[in-house]
Amino acid sequence: MRKCGVPEEHVEWVRRRNEGRTTVLTFDNFISEPFAVVDGLDQGDAQLLILYLIYNAQVLQVPEVTQGKSGLAFVNDVVLVATGQNFSETHCKLKGMMEKKGGVLEWASSHNCLFGMEKFQLLDATQQTIKNLLGTGQRMPMHRPILKIQGRQISPSTSVKFLRVHIDQRLKWREHGAAAIARGTGWLSQFQRIAKPTSGVAHKYMR
Repeated sequence: MRKCGVPEEHVEWVRRRNEGRTTVLTFDNFISEPFAVVDGLDQGDAQLLILYLIYNAQVLQVPEVTQGKSGLAFVNDVVLVATGQNFSETHCKLKGMMEKKGGVLEWASSHNCLFGMEKFQLLDATQQTIKNLLGTGQRMPMHRPILKIQGRQISPSTSVKFLRVHIDQRLKWREHGAAAIARGTGWLSQFQRIAKPTSGVAHKYMR
């Protein structure tokens, strides 16, 4: 927080606010004994988004924008973006941002952040296609190699989701369109259930 220019008085207030907290686990008819909360923030805390912006700020300083690298973050979702002439170049940039000194993995270690690498998603996006070797006349997607981060293999996906936006490897947005239609259809179905002619909500309120 001090690196981001937050006044020392506010830093001290946040520190004291997060000390000495306890909670209990409750399920079925069981209530546990109170135990200390040594990490994390309160769910629903009004300051949660602000504190996460400060917490993630250093991660977004890792990519060098002038070298075809950038990053996005929202609360605990982080995206690293690399642009280049081919996937070998972009993978090299991604690997560097993760593994270099002062990189994302070093930041995670120093900020008590445990990345679940099995949850990592890799999207190699391009609209380029190559000639089909089977001679069918139809072109086919380019080969997308596996990315290795600290010896862990991350296979490319045909589409990923970030903040409810579906992004596909050819940037055609068909998956996102289908998801939006499905979500809208679901809402319409719910409205139909409560807007019955005889016993449902009046039409003027449904509008």
